[in-house]
Amino acid sequence: MRICLLGEFDVELDEAMRKTAFYLHRYLSEEHDVLGLNPRNIISFRFWKDLKEFNPSYVHYVSGSSLISFIILKIVSVFTGSRSIISMMRPTFSKISLKMIKLFRPDVVIVQSPETEKKFEDLNFRTVFLPIVGMDFDRFHPSLKKRRDVLRKRFKLDTDDFLVLHVGSIKEGRNINWLLDLQEMDGVQVLIVGAVSQGLDKNLLNRLKEAGCTVFNSYFENVEEIYALSDCYAFPVVPKENFMGKSGADCIDMPLSVLEAMSCNLPVVSTKFGGLTRIFSEGDGLIFADDIEEFMEAVKYFKESDARIETRKKVEMYSWAQIAGRIENVYREA
Repeated sequence: MRICLLGEFDVELDEAMRKTAFYLHRYLSEEHDVLGLNPRNIISFRFWKDLKEFNPSYVHYVSGSSLISFIILKIVSVFTGSRSIISMMRPTFSKISLKMIKLFRPDVVIVQSPETEKKFEDLNFRTVFLPIVGMDFDRFHPSLKKRRDVLRKRFKLDTDDFLVLHVGSIKEGRNINWLLDLQEMDGVQVLIVGAVSQGLDKNLLNRLKEAGCTVFNSYFENVEEIYALSDCYAFPVVPKENFMGKSGADCIDMPLSVLEAMSCNLPVVSTKFGGLTRIFSEGDGLIFADDIEEFMEAVKYFKESDARIETRKKVEMYSWAQIAGRIENVYREA
């Protein structure tokens, strides 16, 4: 196959959509000819020159999220005469833009959540539910926990605290207020690692720090070490839409950080966000919470109990190589 991937390349891998583009390019390239192009360069001569010379049979917009994504994919696929695939990672469509999308119908829409799946099925789009975020299991591994105390000392974190981690952008849309409640729990220290490229809400950042939360708002190349020094992973994001019907959650439908935490075999407390409950069942160290009371109770449970934790087993079928293989099948059937 000759595959053109549209996504963010040659950037720091500090958030899920960038990681997805990077790893899909790496693993698809093992069996196929792959060209990675950044849609931001669409007005450049070099973009169209490379595209024409490569002559792809498939064009896949990796991190589709808006009407503009569909328009760009349609233009590129018509220019090359190729099959068009778009994966909805962080959809932010208003009701108006959803109606306009019909004019730019791709061959396949890959979705990550039941809610997004229904939206595109209602538009009579060919829709495939397929998680496209994957794991580097050698990197995100439970054996790193052996270095817990050493890592905590390096990052100046108390070795006695029950450390609850959250990784993601520091914005109001992510329901970060629940983490403020966790910080008030006895013996709990909340650690937040912000996604630098996604910007931040300075007022929220100040509130987190004033409450005693530890915030690392910088890029960590070895973020697996942050998971290794943590005792529990918390994901508080809840779905929300504004009056236009546009998502305000500021999160992809299949949160990669949750899978990374599980790959490290951390206990995870999460809301029932996006596609998580579609692919994971509760138990063995994973608890889904409906509200702040259940959220805090689950963290307290993991803090005080000696529960069996086997979250890594739940993500074993989501290596990047396996994800790439499933996407190849989507291409063949497009």
